[in-house]
Amino acid sequence: MTGFQMKIVAVISMLTDHIGYIFFPREMVFRVIGRIAFPIYAFLIAEGFGHTKSRIKYAARLGLFALISEIPFDLAFCKAWFDPSSQNVFISLLLGLLCIWTIDELKTRNKKLVILSPAITAAFGYAAFLLKCDYTWYAVLLITVFYFCLNSRFSPAAGLACCVPVYFTGKVYNSIKNNTKWLTESFIVFNCSGLLAIPFIAAYNGEKGYSSQIVKIAFYVFYPAHLLILYGIYLMIH
Repeated sequence: MTGFQMKIVAVISMLTDHIGYIFFPREMVFRVIGRIAFPIYAFLIAEGFGHTKSRIKYAARLGLFALISEIPFDLAFCKAWFDPSSQNVFISLLLGLLCIWTIDELKTRNKKLVILSPAITAAFGYAAFLLKCDYTWYAVLLITVFYFCLNSRFSPAAGLACCVPVYFTGKVYNSIKNNTKWLTESFIVFNCSGLLAIPFIAAYNGEKGYSSQIVKIAFYVFYPAHLLILYGIYLMIH
């Protein structure tokens, strides 16, 4: 499976998730399918970091679309022009990128500094938590794990398999802390369904696949554009 094909899978999964969230909130199947998207996007961030010609431009592109996407995100999910309680996924991806960039720079200067990786990951994860962006600390953790997997013999698919239980444990902790139910089938299935991304990541063949500047930008534009379209449809039927 090429990078282009993985992006198509992620886009379809994300769209399914958002349709379910906005129009069919009680239908769990939409949300479960949607959990496939983020691990793929996180993997592609780590993979892209290793191949990009300009890390500055890569980070700037994520930052630009984080700004562009915030209003569409808030309209679609919060029904408000701005809601500080939740931020869009581009911010999560940007923080993950900045995290592995920092780690990589330290490794380049002195390989022994890799010992600081857990602390750096925790710092960026905490920033994601404070900003309340999509997937918060888990986004940073997953991108960092993929970064190390891609630079070792450890399988990225196995890395994801290790991260999902950590994410699930965090969700359980939050549920206990907030005195909400967690020992339910829907809770367990929903928060563990990121494992469904494993076959796609395992099938990656290291090839970029079909690529052009227009297609590259289209994948970025799709996120805010589809949120605005879904919000427009929501307004028409309510």
